[in-house]
Amino acid sequence: MAFCKNCGQKIISQQPFCSNCGTKIELKEIAVTREGETKVTRANNNPKLSKKMIVSVLMLVILAIILVISHLVLSSIYNADKIIYKFETAVKDGDIQTVQKLLKDGGTSVDLSDKSVEAFIDYLTVNDLDEINKGLQKELRKANNSRETDPIVDQYGNSILEIKKGEKRFFLYQQYTIKAVPFKIKVASPFDNVEVQINEEKLKKLNNAEEYQVVGNLLPGAHLVEGIYKGEYVTLKAEETIDASNASGNIIEVYLPIEGEYIALYSNREDAVLFVNGKSTGKTVSELSSFGPISTDGSIKLHAEANGQNGMLKSEVIEITDSYEVYLWFEEEEFEEEQTVNYSESELENFMYDYLSTSVYSINEGDFSIVEHFHDPNGKTYDESKDYLDYLVSKGITEQLLSANLLSYEETDDGYRVKMNEEYEIYYNDGTGKYKEFKSVYQLTLVGNSLMMYKLESTEELNSQDL
Repeated sequence: MAFCKNCGQKIISQQPFCSNCGTKIELKEIAVTREGETKVTRANNNPKLSKKMIVSVLMLVILAIILVISHLVLSSIYNADKIIYKFETAVKDGDIQTVQKLLKDGGTSVDLSDKSVEAFIDYLTVNDLDEINKGLQKELRKANNSRETDPIVDQYGNSILEIKKGEKRFFLYQQYTIKAVPFKIKVASPFDNVEVQINEEKLKKLNNAEEYQVVGNLLPGAHLVEGIYKGEYVTLKAEETIDASNASGNIIEVYLPIEGEYIALYSNREDAVLFVNGKSTGKTVSELSSFGPISTDGSIKLHAEANGQNGMLKSEVIEITDSYEVYLWFEEEEFEEEQTVNYSESELENFMYDYLSTSVYSINEGDFSIVEHFHDPNGKTYDESKDYLDYLVSKGITEQLLSANLLSYEETDDGYRVKMNEEYEIYYNDGTGKYKEFKSVYQLTLVGNSLMMYKLESTEELNSQDL
C-alpha cells in the first residue's frame, strides 16, 4: 500500500497528486510494517544493469567481431582465385616444386618428376601463358556458378589443363584445384622388338615393326625418346625429341628411325662360314642369304672362312657402309684343282636370277662394280655390260626385274649354255614406262669351279606394253 511522503495520506493507484496536501506523487511509497515499524522503499524508474549482464554483452560483441574478422581472413586465405595466381606465379618463376604440388593436389596421375615438370613449365611458357591463365579464370567462374567446365587448350588445340572442384574448408569455403591433362605417346620403329625409353626410363618393347603402339602418358614438353634394338651381333639405337606441336587430340606419334639394313650375302664357296667382327656365326653364307639388321656406319666387318686343300681359307674382310649386297669371294687358286662341280638346273637358275637382279641394281645405281664380279674378265659381256650401263645412265633409264625363269640349259666344254625368259619394267626419263618380255641365250664359263657370265649369245623381244 502506498502513502504520501508529505502527510501520510493513503495514495490511490495511478494518483498523480496527494488528495490531502496536493504533493506531487513521483515515487511509489510502500509501507511495510515489520515489528511495528514502517519502512518506505522507493522504486527507481531507470534501473541499472548488473555487472554480470554487462560482461555477457561485451563478450557477445567481442565474439561477433572475432567471427567477422575470421570470416574476412579465411575468405582471403581460401579465395578460389588464389590457386590460379599461385600457379601462374610458380610457372613464371620456374618453381618446379610448387607446380609439382599443385598438379599432384589436382589429381594429375602421370610422371611428375623434376625433369617432366620442368619440360611442362617450358611448354606453358612457350605457349601464351596469359591466355592460359585467362582461360583458367573463365573456367573457375563457371565452376563457382555450378556450371560444367571445359579443358584449357594450347595453341595447337590440345587440352593441357583443367579446373577441378576440391574440398570445402570449414564447410564454407569451396576450394578448386588445377589438373594437367596428359598426352598419349605412340611410338613406331623399322624393326620388331625395339625397347623404348623416355627420359632414360624403360617403358615398353615394340613387338611389330612399323606399327604405332602406345608406350605411356606424359606432360607435354621436350622429352627424349630412345629406341634400342638388340640383335645377335649388333645393337642399334635411335633417338627423337618429342614435339608436342605435332600432337593431335592429345596424341603424339614418334617414329624412331633406327638405321639398320638387311644385306644379301654371296660367295663362290657355299660352305663358307660367315664371321661378324671376327666372331663366327656358325652358319654358312648359303644359310644367311639375307642377313641383318646391321649398322651401315662401318662398325660391322664381315668375312667368310672355308676349308681349302692346304688349310683354312679366308675371304676379304668387307666393311659394311652403304652396300645392300656383300660378296665374300675366295681366290680361285686356293681351290683344289682336281675338284669338279656339276651345277644343277636350280643352281643355274639361281645364278642367272642373281646375275640379272644384280645387273638391274647396278644400272639403277650407275655403278658397274656392283655386278663386275659376275663377269668373266675375258668374256664379251664384261665390256658390253659396262658400255650398256653407261648408255642407260646417260639416258636416265632405270629397270625393274619382274621375273627370270630358266627355259633350258646344256653343258658345254667350258661351262653351260642357258636359255632364259625375262620380264622387266623399264622407266624412261620422260616419266613413261614399258613392260617388256625377252627370251635370251647366255654362255656361262667355269672359272675354277665358279660360274661366270661370258657372252650374251642372243636376245629376242617377245612382248612390249606401255605402263
